[in-house]
Amino acid sequence: MEHRTNSRRSDEYFVTRRHLELNDLRAAAEDFKGRNPNSEIRNYIFKKILPPYPRPELQVSHLKHDTDRGGLLGIKRDGGFRGADRQQWWSLAVKPEDISAAETRLLEETYPDRTEEQAQTQQSFLGRFATSPAFLETSRLGSYRFTFPVEEVLEAYSQQFCSGAPPVLRVFETVLYKQEVMYVVLVHSPANQKFQELPLLSDDPTVCVYKDGRFIWSCQAMCGTHRCELVQTPGRNQVEVREHFGSDVQFYVWDHVAVALHMDEGQVLKFDDDRLRESLTFCDQGEGSYHPNFDRLEVAKEVVCERLWPSYPAPLEKERSLQESLAALSLCSKVSKQPKLCHTSPSFPLSPLLIGDSIVRNVRLGGGNSVSFPEATVLEIKDKLPDVIRFHPEADTVIIHAGFNDICKEESEVLKLHFLRLFDSVKQFHLSVFISGPTPTCGRGMGQFSRLLALNTWLSSVCDTHGLGFIDNFNVFWLRRHLFLADGFHLNNAGRRSLANNILYNIQHAYIPPPTPPLTPPPTNQSLLF
Repeated sequence: MEHRTNSRRSDEYFVTRRHLELNDLRAAAEDFKGRNPNSEIRNYIFKKILPPYPRPELQVSHLKHDTDRGGLLGIKRDGGFRGADRQQWWSLAVKPEDISAAETRLLEETYPDRTEEQAQTQQSFLGRFATSPAFLETSRLGSYRFTFPVEEVLEAYSQQFCSGAPPVLRVFETVLYKQEVMYVVLVHSPANQKFQELPLLSDDPTVCVYKDGRFIWSCQAMCGTHRCELVQTPGRNQVEVREHFGSDVQFYVWDHVAVALHMDEGQVLKFDDDRLRESLTFCDQGEGSYHPNFDRLEVAKEVVCERLWPSYPAPLEKERSLQESLAALSLCSKVSKQPKLCHTSPSFPLSPLLIGDSIVRNVRLGGGNSVSFPEATVLEIKDKLPDVIRFHPEADTVIIHAGFNDICKEESEVLKLHFLRLFDSVKQFHLSVFISGPTPTCGRGMGQFSRLLALNTWLSSVCDTHGLGFIDNFNVFWLRRHLFLADGFHLNNAGRRSLANNILYNIQHAYIPPPTPPLTPPPTNQSLLF
């Protein structure tokens, strides 16, 4: 291992010609620190005890290049990407479908004998661990992100710099920063003999390899912070996620793969002007950004849509978070598997009673009633239910919408127990009872969104076993900012109508299974480390 200082005056500890796995990198760092006791290698890499977490194989088919406004103007002027110090840098762009496919592979490898039912009821988990900057919609380099398929970038490089021959991919180096580990792949022309001493990427597939238009990346540390633990559920061939808080949250390094295209001074990797615009999105500033020169979305839209590409027909899109995109992907998958429902009206009248927190305030269910307790938690709703039902003896169906005020406390396992107490309580009423799932938030941060999504997923599976109906609201409100007030979680008039319509449709077309007798729980939980 050697040391250098980069142009941003950051320390880099690097090993050339190798992609070191984290255990080997730790050993190299320990050796370097032993020889250089005054070195400033941070302790993250030396940590050995962490909560179990997944180490997936990600098959990534896209690359991204982030830049600031100055870089954007240069790319527009040049018609492409100019190298700096004879290299032009890209990073792997992990898509939600890459995460979903990796999760499926992990489960199939870990539980080859799992049943179809176990596979269908397995809750998505990998996205909750994908929290490092390598997976975020934000950027540390600038407000503008270009995203291209790997094959398109390499084909353009081949045609422009390799006379149509396939470019050569080599293992360049492993770089350790404060908390970041970067594996660099070098791409160069086969006519360039300067890099013959570097191993071919295909000869050293330790961390990543390129095959069939994809980088196959063995991701070793995908978490920004280790606040989640992967736990095996014995006897069910499934995994669960246990969340940690406070001092239990661990910090470690995170890794990613960078691709450096070798280019001579003044060379530009060119793309069609419309193709550049098509690949462009806006990014918010991420934590640990390298400089303060980030634009607001309104400014970026003016620069891109009015100054640089005024005739392009589509607006500038903002990068979506991976977690939100995974939620949409999961919902689309669920909807595609559901049987088509009959849209005829029910043959019996309904007198629904909706009770919940501030989300259901002023939500009207036709001839039914709604009662809102704005600050109420799940247990407070449970305690209020008997009196509310007593004052509405005409009700034959009860819909309960609660949980948002509990989500803010970040106590997921406690919240589940409170819901289970609610489920036991409603059995005394001898009415049809539905749980109205949470609505997603808009623009209120990834943490709150992911906890609401996790609650929605859990409720959708557990309600059946308790003989309760479940109303999935996530798909109705997902990415529909026009249904929310400015705070991003309360509904406007259109949103309240949408919620009412979704509730009425679900209770009119529902089949509620009888409660499932509880299974004898296994004696212990066993941690699973992929």
